Amino acid sequence: MRAVSPGLLEEQFTPEHERFYVKQDTTNSAYFELASTANGYEQRILAPGEESDVELARLSMDLELGSGKFAKAYVRWEGERLFLNPLSFYTTEQRWAFGPGIYGKLPSMQGMRPVTAACLDCHSGYFKIADRSGYEGPEGPLDDYIHAGDTFVIKREDMVLPISCAKCHGNGADHIEYHRANPDETEAAHITRISDLPRQQQVQICGFCHTPPGAVKRSPFTFDPGESYADFIEPAVLDFVNTDPHATQAPYLTVSECFKQTPSMTCTTCHHPHRRERDQLEHFSDRCMQCHETGQHCAEISMDDDEATSNCIDCHMPVQVTKALKEVVGQKGETFPLQMRNHWIKVH
Repeated sequence: MRAVSPGLLEEQFTPEHERFYVKQDTTNSAYFELASTANGYEQRILAPGEESDVELARLSMDLELGSGKFAKAYVRWEGERLFLNPLSFYTTEQRWAFGPGIYGKLPSMQGMRPVTAACLDCHSGYFKIADRSGYEGPEGPLDDYIHAGDTFVIKREDMVLPISCAKCHGNGADHIEYHRANPDETEAAHITRISDLPRQQQVQICGFCHTPPGAVKRSPFTFDPGESYADFIEPAVLDFVNTDPHATQAPYLTVSECFKQTPSMTCTTCHHPHRRERDQLEHFSDRCMQCHETGQHCAEISMDDDEATSNCIDCHMPVQVTKALKEVVGQKGETFPLQMRNHWIKVH
């Protein structure tokens, strides 16, 4: 996440005259417009009027959510709550459209879909949250998106918007305090060293955000690296017949023969967590070949031509349409799918 400041979105911003209609019949439909102002950006909802169009709402775009590999969503503050705005920017399509699951749902179309603490736990570094039990707000539609253990009451103080070191290595306060007091100490103290953890815990650090969540069992932002994922969230039941690549990387990896036959394999066998390596298929294929050429844990590959060995990924980890994010609806009611890479390594 990051804060949206004036000028930040100019390269992807759509001119004000472009409209995003609520109904496919655009002659008498409410519509959305994007507006750039001196104070930042807005999503405005308007309805046709007899003499001039009537402005129904102005939704500020306060925070940007998402890495931008697939899309960027925009949320706004309403007191101590964050709400998802209806329009998102899809980087793969280079266009604006309604967010997944937004179109046709009145509260969401009005910008009233709450961003819960559990959402923020994977998309940000840290937020201070409050118990919603004493919160007096609208009932009904809001609760459709919230598990019993979650909350939509978010405090603005002490927030850390981007994913920080603490997400994988734990709270660094004791680490910093110790090494300031012991500047000659070379061994890292009071910090989670991921390589020292059992393989299951290593995968679960990544899997905390790359496993489909079920019910939240504990307060968000309290998971420490090395803990059991199941103690924090009840994992969703995966469909291994009709696979869906959205947020399923960790569980699908662990049922792959590569993983089961290679005791040392974890997420970081293929992914360097501190480097940007997206879409470098030949680079990732080299890592496949490091195991498959030796035959230590896996059978040797049956294909040895350069074309096959330079791109293992597209055949054995194909890009697939994600059903979890539903159809995305565009400017005049047209739909287009979102696609992600399946992490079940096999002959698909």
